[in-house]
Amino acid sequence: MVTNRNSVVLSLEHHLFFSRMMKEHAIFLEVSFAGMNQHIAKEADRYKAQFEKILNQAVKLSHGVLSKDIIQSAELVTEYTQSAEREVQRFTGISIDRAITAMEEDMQGEDDAYISPKLANQVLLLNRSAIRILDGIIDFEETILKELMASSIFSTSYPNFVKHLVHEAQSYRSYIINFDNEEEFSCDDMTQVDLFWDHSVLEHTQYVQAILNSANNELIQSCSTFAASYQKMLDELDQKAACTMKNIESETDIAATEFYIPSVILPLFADHMLREANHYIRLSK
Repeated sequence: MVTNRNSVVLSLEHHLFFSRMMKEHAIFLEVSFAGMNQHIAKEADRYKAQFEKILNQAVKLSHGVLSKDIIQSAELVTEYTQSAEREVQRFTGISIDRAITAMEEDMQGEDDAYISPKLANQVLLLNRSAIRILDGIIDFEETILKELMASSIFSTSYPNFVKHLVHEAQSYRSYIINFDNEEEFSCDDMTQVDLFWDHSVLEHTQYVQAILNSANNELIQSCSTFAASYQKMLDELDQKAACTMKNIESETDIAATEFYIPSVILPLFADHMLREANHYIRLSK
């Protein structure tokens, strides 16, 4: 049960980061299905709405509670998030609650905020709600993955991309259960976190490379070079490599949002990867 300050703050931090990721994963899945698979797209949209509710509640509970460090890390929102959401709405017609992003942009950090018993209880309830929804989306994504691998359905999402979504949802769930039980992270736990994000950074590079227009030789080469060098150092964290990846994703985010890189990258997907790179860099420090 969440009662101590550290568990409350960590729960909120992870809800703010991961629930936004989950709702965007649902959006990416929604746009990847058409025709006979519209029922899958509608299910993805339902999960998008559920994670928006989790995110909205987390934002409201987090004002004046989170550290200044995480507020300033640009892992919750970036300067491009609002415009990326607006353009995805324009491109796809999918509804996105941009008021949540506006609230996050106005959040203030406080390193030693008081955590009231009422807030601790509200976070406990939020954790329980998030776990329930995560159980659902993990099952949903695993079913999609199985059907893709069996060639039972068609999607524009690669199976490995869907596998990546499952892994991130499972990680989010394990973090919240850990905080809910007020368990300390062991050295082995931290090693697994490091390895997870190491592989995520590499996969992001491979995704960008795969969906760029073939004429984008310079950026494709940057992705290829980074992926090759990063593969060699997956056994240890490397701050320089993480910053290189952030530069690639930041460049992609700006370009995708402003529409001068021909690709099949949604602007929100580019911003999504940039936020994950920022999260990885903060963890690596």
